[in-house]
Amino acid sequence: MKTRPKMNHSGSIQLDSARAMAAGLPHMLGFHPRESLVCLWLRDAALVVAQRADLPPKTDIDKREYLQAYFASAAHVQADEVAVLIVSQADSGIECLVEGLQELLPVPCRTILHIKGAQVRELVGQDHTWQWIDPHTRQEVSRGFDGPDPELSRDRIEVECDADPDAYAAMGRYAPNDKSAVRDLQHELLGHVDQVPHTQHPGLIDDRLIRDAVAQVPGRDAVLRVAASLASEPRQALLESLLRCTRATPAGFAGNIAAATGVVAWLCGDGVRANIALDRSLRDEPDNTLGLVLEGTLRMGVPPHEVAKMLCEVPWKEIVGSTRRSA
Repeated sequence: MKTRPKMNHSGSIQLDSARAMAAGLPHMLGFHPRESLVCLWLRDAALVVAQRADLPPKTDIDKREYLQAYFASAAHVQADEVAVLIVSQADSGIECLVEGLQELLPVPCRTILHIKGAQVRELVGQDHTWQWIDPHTRQEVSRGFDGPDPELSRDRIEVECDADPDAYAAMGRYAPNDKSAVRDLQHELLGHVDQVPHTQHPGLIDDRLIRDAVAQVPGRDAVLRVAASLASEPRQALLESLLRCTRATPAGFAGNIAAATGVVAWLCGDGVRANIALDRSLRDEPDNTLGLVLEGTLRMGVPPHEVAKMLCEVPWKEIVGSTRRSA
């Protein structure tokens, strides 16, 4: 899993101690990890991307092979430093993992931490004393992140993009070929174009209109073009709307809406939801163009701000013109 943290309004987060880094980890991932290896890849002291994977089973698995595969998936991340966090209730086997990390890490290592419940300790240097992650530190760190509180586990997020018959019944009949829905949505979004960052969000737009319009390429492109221009909070609100729309889309038909949801999740710095939305998109439509582009974006760790920049370069007239040509 790759993600970036949701920055506060000042645009910076200070994680300058082991306790602060441990307290901030759930906010960076969107959930509280368990038995995980997490690398925070840094460039010029700023977080580029966070990478998480389940720890290998406590068997005779080749730790070196595990780490080589782990680092291969982050080979495209442009980092000059890394901080490593091992989340585990176990003590045995940690030393072997640390030895492999120190041997195979492709960039200099700032620190290696072991997080165990509400405690954290440094695994490099002389002092391996456990420190408590106290409530005050958690509160202070949480203020640096926008967006909802992290989920208790990844399992709670995994169903957020699944087709839900109750959500479908509540939102109403699916009309993926309604051209008027695209035109109506583009009209609603027009005031958000070329405002960077726009501090309001299209929260009053009916979810059903978004769902039916984004099922079509011009509607999808209009939403992404505007999402790139939104500030953090309204972009998060748009993501919540798209998640509802994805759940309310029948199984087998969510290629475009789920892919758009994944892109907006990535723009929000929510790599977990971006991956889950991508899974739904390619499960419903394996050849979905945007889904395949998103898959490459996540695999290469393209920073969200670069994705937003590319989307903002698409002229609004070009998106509207595609609607008229297809009408």
